[in-house]
This record gives sequence, structure tokens and C-alpha cells, in this order.
Amino acid sequence: MEKTAGIMEVPQHEVVVPVTARAAAAEAVEDVVYGSAAGVIGKYIEYPFDTVKVRLQSQPDNLPLRYKGPVDCFRQSIKADGLLGLYRGITAPLVGAAAETSSLFFFERLGREAIYLSG
Repeated sequence: MEKTAGIMEVPQHEVVVPVTARAAAAEAVEDVVYGSAAGVIGKYIEYPFDTVKVRLQSQPDNLPLRYKGPVDCFRQSIKADGLLGLYRGITAPLVGAAAETSSLFFFERLGREAIYLSG
């Protein structure tokens, strides 16, 4: 390596990593499994808050308010329906979250590899 005028030349090495079809398939399955798990876990954490938000937003304007705020909505919902009442109707959003997040994981890896290979 030469040092000239404060500039250091760095040797470049091209690394070729053979990717077999089996390795690519294994990575794709990994992306789908981990992405699905991440989507489902995230939806289980987020869904009760979304339920409360929807209940607060759907209160009619022309009648007295049923809930005073988010905390009151949580309390009344758990008192009336139990904790599982906050998760009513979660099946379809779970499927959607699993599909969306697994796709994000998969295509993020493909994009990263394409950028890396393009130089």
C-alpha cells in the first residue's frame, strides 16, 4: 500500500460466494418463518391498543360518551368481556401481518443481495 498526499490506496478483493439453490431456498424459508413470527408477535402486542382506538373513535357524537378515555376504555372492556375481548376478531389481521412481514423480510434480503452484487 502506498501513501501519497494523505491518500491511502486500499487493495480491493472480489469475494465470490457460491450460492446453491438449496442455500437460497433455506434462506427464503428462514425469511418466511422469522418474518411470519415477527408479524404475529407484533400484532398480538398491538391489537388491544387498536381495539381501544377503534372503540373510542366509533362513539356516537349525538349520545353521551361511553368511555372517558383510553384507560377507561381498557378497564370497561376488560370488565365486560375479559382480557380476550380485546383480541376479538384478530384472526384476519394475524394472517395479514404474517404475510406482510414475511414478505418484507424476504424482499429486504433480495434487495440487499442485489445491491451488494451490483457493487
